[in-house]
Amino acid sequence: MSVLIWRAVGELAAVWRSSAYVQEYSAGASGPLHLCDTSGHHIAAQPFYLSRYLPTHPRYSSRARSPRRDDWQGKGKDLEAGYTLVIEWIRSRLYGYPFPGSPQLTQPSPWTTFNVSMHVPWLHQLRAWQLHNQVNPPTIPVLGVDQATQLEAGAHLGAAIAASPPAIEVEAAWKSLTEIDKDQLRATSVAMQKVSYLEPNDVTGTDDFRGLAWAETILDEAIRSLTGRARVFTDALTAADRLIQQAAALFSQLIFYNQVRQLGQVFSVDLLDGADGWHTIRSNSFILVDHPRLREILAFDYPYPRGVMLVAGIHEQLPFDNRQATLSVHGHILADSEELAASVVPIRSIHTGFHQP
Repeated sequence: MSVLIWRAVGELAAVWRSSAYVQEYSAGASGPLHLCDTSGHHIAAQPFYLSRYLPTHPRYSSRARSPRRDDWQGKGKDLEAGYTLVIEWIRSRLYGYPFPGSPQLTQPSPWTTFNVSMHVPWLHQLRAWQLHNQVNPPTIPVLGVDQATQLEAGAHLGAAIAASPPAIEVEAAWKSLTEIDKDQLRATSVAMQKVSYLEPNDVTGTDDFRGLAWAETILDEAIRSLTGRARVFTDALTAADRLIQQAAALFSQLIFYNQVRQLGQVFSVDLLDGADGWHTIRSNSFILVDHPRLREILAFDYPYPRGVMLVAGIHEQLPFDNRQATLSVHGHILADSEELAASVVPIRSIHTGFHQP
């Protein structure tokens, strides 16, 4: 069933990619993306949010302004707003949206703000727009693309999300909640809001990551405290959000790069917590160019896992003591994504020739 989502994402990405406005922004993004090759990898993970996060890069100078840069940043802010709105409308296809009282959508949950996870946030101001009452998807005027074309492609993606297994589980879980269950959700959300973040005494340059880890911990503790139908609902919403975040990542990737790449020389695959859990995939490739990116949708030259992965983490081990240089990636496999893995572009790399112990 999820294969329909990936096809619809490709259809909508093709509409956006045809926009001269998007093409101009994408061309101007090559320099900033290159800036993140050696540091700030998380910034490059979300091309539509570059103008928001580039000022946090240590090598980025906000003083070096020019009409060209100002124009590019202006396009970035326009497209950031349009991209975020489209993803929010897709979320609004989930039955029960905007899910009042849900801990995941209550501050200080990391779901609700822009942060270094580079996820598309569930912004309170957008949820207040009651998008679930808007039958048609939003169209983005700055794209300069025929409105009917935008509507058709957006509607296909919204329908595919609404018919997906995670969306069906959210609907069943939300409908099953009693007032007692909703009181449990609300009480948990209120308790979350009373927790304060302790600012660090020193500035290490990593406080954004520290703050995200704190928010994720608070949310995890809140969800773990839930029982019965309330916990079933939050687990279902988490799974649905993961699916939509995957669609959002594939959407931006196909707009900017128009391809799914394949990591070669895979020798090991580990699976944690069942079919929906984390996969860790290890390769003997020693990457010199075209390095895998955080939040990239990636395929593998290996019999399994079948399908492609949204990369959540990357680890390199350089050769020493006659050991093989390895590159490991981990993340979740996209459901029913074998079709995406069927047509890929190999990542250029070399093999060091050492034997894996």
